[in-house]
Amino acid sequence: MAHLSEAGGEWRENWTVVASSTERRRRQNRSNQRAHRPGKKRHLERCAAAASNDIPESWLIAKDRIMSDGRTEQDYNSERSHATVRHARHGWPLNYILLHCPKSHEKAAEFVRSVIANCSINGPRLSNLPILARLNVINALAINALKLNFPFEKMYQDECISPFNLQGPRPQDAATLLLSVPDGLRPTALQTTIQHHPWIDLFPIPVMRDNILRGIEAGVINKEELCGDMMRVEDADDAVAPFAVWGEAWDVRGWEISPAFLKKWGWLVQGCPEILEATKFWRERRGRTKGIKMPQD
Repeated sequence: MAHLSEAGGEWRENWTVVASSTERRRRQNRSNQRAHRPGKKRHLERCAAAASNDIPESWLIAKDRIMSDGRTEQDYNSERSHATVRHARHGWPLNYILLHCPKSHEKAAEFVRSVIANCSINGPRLSNLPILARLNVINALAINALKLNFPFEKMYQDECISPFNLQGPRPQDAATLLLSVPDGLRPTALQTTIQHHPWIDLFPIPVMRDNILRGIEAGVINKEELCGDMMRVEDADDAVAPFAVWGEAWDVRGWEISPAFLKKWGWLVQGCPEILEATKFWRERRGRTKGIKMPQD
């Protein structure tokens, strides 16, 4: 399939495979075979086999789910199920609480209803992909918030402070709970000493989290601008999503960074070879080997 332009078509060419369950199964089998071959990319190939066959994972909305692989609701793991539990007060799935304003919540809900309708009638629209990819990132961050046992009810508040640097006595089981957190989400020393909003803690890239905190402390980062670039859904219809999540939310090797984000914020991932290697892998998997400039340490 011809590749679309970098500016408007990032990840778009793979969206069309969602309608063909036979093609997805064929790609799944092929990916599983590759995953057992020795080599430098063995783990990344396993991520590819577990992902939704070249498309972002389903963005799940309560009982209305966009199934990317034909599975039933019961087939999804507990993190994805819990990540769509509705918030008692607002009636929104908990994923939406990570969006910072009611306008974002309403737009996300309206968009997903539209995608579901399109899929049931004519199949997915390529024009939906930029926002769908952004919502998929929000879903991944919601899963990571659950992994960290962060309270969803306060996440959308600007004054919310990361539990990692709250003052006062720690719960007795805090250390034990931290041991169960995936390595990529465990707090760094800076996360425990620099006061910050918990959205920073949800990205499974420790060095990037530290670079963000250093930049905010030094006054070289506008945190509202950065947060918007990384998490905004409203007014982002034509903007390429900053990330794509192809594997587990807490595993950096399942993440990909867009060229547009690297161009503006590339210095934030200096010293993060894992995310750069993963980005290269997922791009090469789609045949995209040009048009991206990796930051140099």
